[in-house]
Amino acid sequence: LAVLTTADAMALDGGGVVVSRAEVPLSAQRTVETAFPIEVAGRVLGRLLLYLHPGQSDLLPTIYARQAAEICGIEMLQQHTRQETEERLGLDLIEQLLDEGSDDTLIVSRLARLGYRVDDDRRHVVVAIGAIGDAERQNRHGACHDLACELQRAAQRDDADVIAVGYRGKTLVFCAMAPATAERRVRDWLYAVLTHCDEESCCVGVSRVVCGIGGLRAAAHQALDARELGRHIGGLESPYFYEQMGLYRLLAELRGCDELRRFYEETLGALVLYDREHNTDLVHTLKVFFDENANVSQTARALYVHRNTLNYRLQRIIEIIGLDLNDAEARLTLQLALKIHGLFES
Repeated sequence: LAVLTTADAMALDGGGVVVSRAEVPLSAQRTVETAFPIEVAGRVLGRLLLYLHPGQSDLLPTIYARQAAEICGIEMLQQHTRQETEERLGLDLIEQLLDEGSDDTLIVSRLARLGYRVDDDRRHVVVAIGAIGDAERQNRHGACHDLACELQRAAQRDDADVIAVGYRGKTLVFCAMAPATAERRVRDWLYAVLTHCDEESCCVGVSRVVCGIGGLRAAAHQALDARELGRHIGGLESPYFYEQMGLYRLLAELRGCDELRRFYEETLGALVLYDREHNTDLVHTLKVFFDENANVSQTARALYVHRNTLNYRLQRIIEIIGLDLNDAEARLTLQLALKIHGLFES
């Protein structure tokens, strides 16, 4: 279209993301933008933008652009259909993998048909990539999609089997390393690729390096948990590596345990309820207090409040929870409850 009209052209999807544009840069001269809807059977899939110079005849360019929009519509519809099919198949595959009761032989067979080998001598790592905000829009065309593609290329350079599967608005990238690939080498290219991700656009969780189908199942859980948990742990930045989650790893395994919920409610529940009913932030005050090693002066500075104000808050916390903040056992109990709070909030 750009060649036929001697004008710049750009195709955008329904979310306004650029999916195609002329190879030459847009002209620095003043241009007039004309938009043509890309639609099929009444379904609007995007827009085609044509940039004509003032005074340039728009008769033929308009005809060409409308024809191009029709072609783009067919291509986009096919792409959407492929994407929806892949996501349905991917959802089914991941649900099977995450289900402890699923037939491992069937899962291994399905992965093999996708070109992914789960041999005993291969080690695996799973990376969960998800957009922050408009996941559907960014995960396919934006920073998250680019990151998943770069990760696949890096894995393939090390002769790894690699597949990317869509799952509930996220992309799970499975990498099966060749037996000769050192684990340190795997970590090096993971760090090299993932530490350059756009933290404002996407969030990444990385599993441990594992073996076998049982390990692969655990790795998928780990990558998803690391991504969700990491966002709620202070001091960490994406990518979030499961092995860096510390005590949160144990808590994640116990997330569905009734006893964990009961412990949390008995320890911190009253304070959480008080904050909710009185629009206060005493849970956060308590967290910062422990983050500052129970130092009142440092906590007051961190919260930007007067020392007397902090002392009042701490006294109120003691009255609500019924525990002595000077008692070592009580402190340990509350710190554990605060970590559970972060887990439940995620």
